[in-house]
Amino acid sequence: MKNGKRPAPWDLALRTSGNPLEPTLGEALQRTLSPQEITEFTAQLKPLVESGAARERHALAYLAAARD
Repeated sequence: MKNGKRPAPWDLALRTSGNPLEPTLGEALQRTLSPQEITEFTAQLKPLVESGAARERHALAYLAAARD
């Protein structure tokens, strides 16, 4: 947090990854899309993220069992 303020939702989304071994959304955009495609992607998704309309949460658990 800068100056005690929370990051804007879009900025936070760009710096977030679902897994520490995966690139963040911002890194993935830079690696895979052209500047024009990033602009178009951002124009579509940013308003949804900032309005809260694009929220979805998932949880995944891996279980392992062992015999004695």
